[in-house]
Amino acid sequence: MKNLHIGIFRLSAIGDLALCAAMVEPLHHAYPDAKITWITSPSGYALLKGLPHVSFVVIDKIKSLHSLASTYGKLQPLRFDVLLCAQASLSANLIYPMIRAKRKIGFDEIRAKDGHRHVINESIAFERQHLLDGFLALAQKIGRETIEFKGWRLAETIKEPQFIETLRQLSPPGSPLIAINLAASKAERNWPAHLYIHLIKCISAHSDANILLVGGQQQLELAAANKITQQCDNVINMVGKTSLKQLAALLANSSCLVSPDSGPVHIAVAMGTPVIGLYAVARSELSGPYLHRELCIDAYEQAARVLQNQQKSELDWHHRIHDKRAMLFISVDEVFRKLQPFLLTETCPI
Repeated sequence: MKNLHIGIFRLSAIGDLALCAAMVEPLHHAYPDAKITWITSPSGYALLKGLPHVSFVVIDKIKSLHSLASTYGKLQPLRFDVLLCAQASLSANLIYPMIRAKRKIGFDEIRAKDGHRHVINESIAFERQHLLDGFLALAQKIGRETIEFKGWRLAETIKEPQFIETLRQLSPPGSPLIAINLAASKAERNWPAHLYIHLIKCISAHSDANILLVGGQQQLELAAANKITQQCDNVINMVGKTSLKQLAALLANSSCLVSPDSGPVHIAVAMGTPVIGLYAVARSELSGPYLHRELCIDAYEQAARVLQNQQKSELDWHHRIHDKRAMLFISVDEVFRKLQPFLLTETCPI
């Protein structure tokens, strides 16, 4: 198939955008003559701008009649041979009818939400797979050409030399730089601040590593960061102080990232940084770090058994354990053991 115009539609969230970006390289490899256009949000474009082989159309979520008219005006000139409908939310489903495409490929009935199946004309089959593999399955549906994961090109878009120089001044060369993302979008996925404090003190006792705190501008994150910096040494607090490109640059220059189930997990992996993922609310096989699953600490099975009196095998693939106690099944000792290769130390003395 030559001269295809392939559309990708994904507005949010940040982690899903990073995962979805892994589609671009295999699409370009399979269809080198195709034009690829990604319809995304301003925040999505802030992360993805500069990604090779793809052009962007930036739209806002529909919040009013004015935004509806603006979105319609931007989408009407577009004509796609194939539109990969990579978001199955109400806001996305309201927009799909505005987009002209011969084929609209979306998700199966299990993943289709808020009327998604009514706005597509083809769907992929359900599989118990990682979110990234679900995005690749959408691309595979286009034709017979094989779509295989080929890594990310996101790192090529990060050009923040002054910002990185500032980081180097804060973190002397030669010492490990351990990044910690303090919070996810939902509080139930967060590991408590007092456990991060325990972990950081444990690291400091046997290592000269510097700790880099990263995160957004939620009040919970800012409060946790403040609490940690008051009680711990060798901590660089960048929570709420970076753009998405700057966050990616920080993660790219870190020895590893420790994080609950959240967007920075996938940005770090895309930047080539190992991730120690803290998972209990969702299974790590679904949304864990794609290339570093052996580093994950997955307490999902224990949380399901203790908190819901169910076996992991009995639960739906996308089932979440909506209980803030779930993350307490992850211990400081477990996290520290995963960190040892990055600290060159053996035991936690705390």
